[in-house]
Amino acid sequence: MNAWHYLPDWQVASALLSGVLGLLAGFFYARDMLRGGTTKPNAITFVLWTLCQAIALTAQLRSGASWSIVVVITATVNTGGIACLALAGYGYRRYGWLDAWCGVSSLVAIVLWQETGDPMLAIAFAIIADVFASAPTVKKVISEPETEHVGGWTLIVLSTAFAIISTTKWDLPNLVFPTYLLLMNFLILVFAYFGRPKRRQY
Repeated sequence: MNAWHYLPDWQVASALLSGVLGLLAGFFYARDMLRGGTTKPNAITFVLWTLCQAIALTAQLRSGASWSIVVVITATVNTGGIACLALAGYGYRRYGWLDAWCGVSSLVAIVLWQETGDPMLAIAFAIIADVFASAPTVKKVISEPETEHVGGWTLIVLSTAFAIISTTKWDLPNLVFPTYLLLMNFLILVFAYFGRPKRRQY
């Protein structure tokens, strides 16, 4: 019997690799926080990200779970754990009107996301909700790049890329949101890596 017969197909392998990379990203990110490093996540962003991902996870479980659910579970565990650490005092502590405004706007978009019956409109509201949730972190990483972990974000970018590769349906509804996430994660990584001061984390 051919040994290759027992190996998972490339989409399953990509989903599993995405999950492993995602968990490693969360581990290195949280480790730097707990060790008193410079990594200081914005609690508002991570709480909202956790809410969005929990909704997506619930929806996927109701519609029938597939291998792609590994990615969603990993993301929910990561953001939820980091959100708890941030709220426990390990996170960023300087908040302003932008954080509050983005938080409220993201919650409104999340409500609209859940209320619409149009799949593409729901995706649009999901992206809008994530943009508002991400904005405080983008602002923070531009002015204080050392507060985000370069190694962690590198792994998240790779994890998102493998998640996209693992999809079984190459159409607009299935690709728009993951592609957006890849671009947003890459944007944060770029600001964290090339920002000042020139400190690189691994």
